[in-house]
Amino acid sequence: MGEKSTDSNKTVAMTVTADDRSERDISSSATDSSANDGAKASGSAKASGSAKASGSAWSTSETDSLEGAILADRYQLKEKLGVGGMGSVYLAQHITLEKLVAIKVLHSEYARKPDLVQRFLQEAKAASRIRHPHVIDITHFGQTDEGIVYFAMEYLEGEDLSKSLKSGPLPWERTKDIFMQLCDALAAAHEKDIIHRDLKPDNVFLVSRSGNDDFVKLLDFGIAKLTDTAVDGPKLTRTGALFGTPEYMSPEQAVGGKVDLRTDIYAMGCILFQMITGKVPFQSENFMATLNMHLVMEVPEFEEELAKVGGPPGIADVLRKAMAKAPENRYACVCDLYDAIEDNSGAYVPKKRTTRPGSHSRPSDVESPFPSSANTPTRLERPDKSAAAQDKASTTPLDNEKE
Repeated sequence: MGEKSTDSNKTVAMTVTADDRSERDISSSATDSSANDGAKASGSAKASGSAKASGSAWSTSETDSLEGAILADRYQLKEKLGVGGMGSVYLAQHITLEKLVAIKVLHSEYARKPDLVQRFLQEAKAASRIRHPHVIDITHFGQTDEGIVYFAMEYLEGEDLSKSLKSGPLPWERTKDIFMQLCDALAAAHEKDIIHRDLKPDNVFLVSRSGNDDFVKLLDFGIAKLTDTAVDGPKLTRTGALFGTPEYMSPEQAVGGKVDLRTDIYAMGCILFQMITGKVPFQSENFMATLNMHLVMEVPEFEEELAKVGGPPGIADVLRKAMAKAPENRYACVCDLYDAIEDNSGAYVPKKRTTRPGSHSRPSDVESPFPSSANTPTRLERPDKSAAAQDKASTTPLDNEKE
């Protein structure tokens, strides 16, 4: 999620993976009602402990700090900004370029576990493959000779969408602008065969850029699923485990089933519902009760709230289709969801246009625990992937920093 440190009315964002908070094994999920991953830090976020220079003994637990250290002979870690379940985030400066960046460092106790190192670096690989204006930019990642596992990412100032929603629903035009940018970002991820799996307002960061005060940056690919095994080696996810945040989890996630890009589309529907109404569609007193609501309850009526924020009536049907219980009854790809929004509310004209979702990957057939409608195809064919394969082959591996 977005880590934040407030200074002079500015909020700084960077991603912190917290797999131990956003992953729940089925056997233990009933005992934990909290689904917030990561930790939020405000103020100057000064951490205790002395700075540690590169090459010395190191420790990066939640209480230790690397402030002042030189990392990988190129970054000076200036200030600890926040701590998540797996790592800490620092404000850093590139020594040569004198450019501010955010550095995420894996906690030392996890850096000795190869599977957790792989999961940590998977976030960097996932985000760096996308390379889209609305996705957090990862510039460098690796492991030092001292065993410090880290990645560097762009430094952002702004606030996450969840903070904007604390004051209530958003006007439809603002909702549409943010949501369509989020569609752009998600479509770019899906083009690279990356399923986010933890879409929520906490991971949608708003910055001022290109004349738009609501310029979207999609954060936190810490539990993203890479569907292209040929590119990224062994899978780090497993069927039977729960990944995500319960208020935004699809029914197939709730039962630990197979997921595809339509899982993200369901979460998009949940986010759209919250932007229109100011509240999530399903929420109960504990984790499992919330998941059960996703499984058995229909989307609550929200037409009155939609009218109050100035939204077109047809958006109600769009949202309900995005949140259909069975994946095959949802939109087949983000481009279809994008088009449905436009069809019901007019063409989207951003303040500064980036790209429109094109013809994106459509999911292969996924076995669903829910019945499909008689008039809905149960088989969704994938288009020819040769163009995407060529694109991947021509991409230079991110083993050196992007300048």
